[in-house]
Amino acid sequence: MKKLFTVFLVLVLLFLLTGMATAHENFIYDLESSDVFMYYVTSIGEYSDKIYCEAYHATAGYYQQSLELELQKEVNSSWEKVTSWYESGYTTGLTIEEFYPQSPGTYRCKSIHKAGGETKVSYSDTWTF
Repeated sequence: MKKLFTVFLVLVLLFLLTGMATAHENFIYDLESSDVFMYYVTSIGEYSDKIYCEAYHATAGYYQQSLELELQKEVNSSWEKVTSWYESGYTTGLTIEEFYPQSPGTYRCKSIHKAGGETKVSYSDTWTF
């Protein structure tokens, strides 16, 4: 039964990723996994002249978990925080999807995924506007 549930979640994920990739003008993402996390990802892109930031993860079970997404801008060869968003709950996954006004520069998104005693940090690719 657990294997069937996992297969179902993977199929749903593939469906969602296909839909998200076509719903955004420009979009970059890269899935990672661990023992607790079936997947976790951070992405950045552009949509309607706004910076698009997204982070999400799914876990192998119900856990108290949190997700923090931070938009960073490159300034003098280092990364400075522009803004951040936070979600938490007792669930099997969390998602943050936000838009930020676009201004010239190079940006990336950083996420901190926490669940089941694991902490994972993921980064998007850089994006220049």
